[in-house]
Amino acid sequence: MKKYKLAVLTSHPIQYQAPLFKLLAQHQEIDLLVYFCWKFGAEKTYDVQFGKDIEWDIPLLEGYKYQFFKNFSLRPSSDFWGQINPGIVVELIKNRPNAVLVYGWNSFANWIVFATAFLSGLPVLLHGENPLNQELLKSAWKRKIKKIILGWLFKRISVFLYIGEENKKFYQFYGVPEKKMFFAPYAVDNNRYITAAKN
Repeated sequence: MKKYKLAVLTSHPIQYQAPLFKLLAQHQEIDLLVYFCWKFGAEKTYDVQFGKDIEWDIPLLEGYKYQFFKNFSLRPSSDFWGQINPGIVVELIKNRPNAVLVYGWNSFANWIVFATAFLSGLPVLLHGENPLNQELLKSAWKRKIKKIILGWLFKRISVFLYIGEENKKFYQFYGVPEKKMFFAPYAVDNNRYITAAKN
């Protein structure tokens, strides 16, 4: 049985993504490797926004292959968005996946992956959360600039995964055709809650 190599780029270990990655890794036809650009969430971490230590009650790095990249920050903050990760270029060329799934487009690391994928002919699946109703609240000049930038990017994306109707409308607003969009809502790990309820 042929296995399809799927690479995933996401910012950091996230509690609602981990069960999905674990499930994908169990699929007989998928060889999954997840690339993280930030270790936030992987262990007990102080969250500035919440003002407290955060430690998730489920394992975020079990059941699938993953790799962290060393970051080179473009600004003093240690968050994901201002960092670049040139190592992923080498990884994508070396591992030659059949496709890469990228979460969002608001970081330098994501754009490095886009450029690498486009130049090497690697299909890109894009997963975003942006709703149209919030996008329309932004100024007209910002939307015009985004139409140029996102228009260029979206024409080169192979598949768009939308989480709901407003997210789908966002993509349509920026020119994505219906045939490229597939519904991929956030889901609940039902087995975990059923097992917990029985105990």
